[in-house]
Amino acid sequence: MNIKGQILQELQLYLDGKIKHIPVGYSKLGYFINSFRKGRLSLIGAYTGAGKTFFVLNLVEEILKIAPSTKICIVSTEMSELDYITRLLCVRAGFYFQDFEREPEKFAPKLKEQLDNFTLHSEIQPTIVGMVNKWEEIELQVSGFDIVIIDFIQDVSVDDKYKPEDTMPILTHKLRSVMQDSHVIAISQLNNKHIEHKLETFPFAFAVEMSRIVSHAILLKRIKIKDKQTGEKVYSPFLTVNILKNRYGAEGWFPLKIYPGHRFHELTQVELVEFENINK
Repeated sequence: MNIKGQILQELQLYLDGKIKHIPVGYSKLGYFINSFRKGRLSLIGAYTGAGKTFFVLNLVEEILKIAPSTKICIVSTEMSELDYITRLLCVRAGFYFQDFEREPEKFAPKLKEQLDNFTLHSEIQPTIVGMVNKWEEIELQVSGFDIVIIDFIQDVSVDDKYKPEDTMPILTHKLRSVMQDSHVIAISQLNNKHIEHKLETFPFAFAVEMSRIVSHAILLKRIKIKDKQTGEKVYSPFLTVNILKNRYGAEGWFPLKIYPGHRFHELTQVELVEFENINK
């Protein structure tokens, strides 16, 4: 089929509603990336403690709230299914998982309440695959989903004969097969000796190796402020979402506010002023 025929075929798929556009959930994020759809890859990068998993779980919650029929698969290379589901329940219950670890007696009743309302493998819950890092196993698990989330992409092993820093070009090629039917969200851990030194000159260096297939890279940063009582630097409740588009559309950033265990909250005008004051 020639190029003209391919374009007409895709146009017809749009008209027939066979190309599914999944809403992002957050209006400001949606402004930059429009929607999730098969054939695209979002790459999310952040350092430890910035809130990558929290961000993704919030994203999943928002998508399922707006489009409950969306089929989502989360593949974790470092956490078990039990660990991931527990964090999801904590988000729904209104506290951080770390709070539960510190004071289990206090938070266990709320967690149990969420567990009573949770049906594993139901159509309105994400499918979670834990402790898998071999590509062959991941590929078998992610068929038939609208959105596939891989947490973390650096931990995915393609072949034991390759060094970790040499696997990304091979993995980039293999991801194309999953992208034929799904929108892929890959999470990148920036505490990585192979790319950390590059980030000093280009904050989005983590996306360069996959630039051929990445639609947009999202860099998450937690803001640090001085504690008024101790004078120490602590993380504020603000998170900045920095976005770089590979080929088209808007680039920029916007702030979200983090409430413990709750969904992200788009800032009001008053909170925007508060955010600007923090950054002065």
